[in-house]
Amino acid sequence: MRVIFTAKRQDNTPPKSRPDEHSLKAAWVTLKEMEFLPLRGIEVQDIFHYVANGTPIYPLNLITFEGAPFL
Repeated sequence: MRVIFTAKRQDNTPPKSRPDEHSLKAAWVTLKEMEFLPLRGIEVQDIFHYVANGTPIYPLNLITFEGAPFL
């Protein structure tokens, strides 16, 4: 199963610019700018286009253990 997190900018704090053990850096980019980035897989662009075109985004708590109560 693959989980992708969405985010919205809350203030003008810039994304991290120095690499660490998790990633090289972070950036806010447009869909067009994303076309020129060395992504790990082409499906990333597809997913961003789906979301930009209104595909529903579901909360992570939608996924639960079998037999768990609904509420």
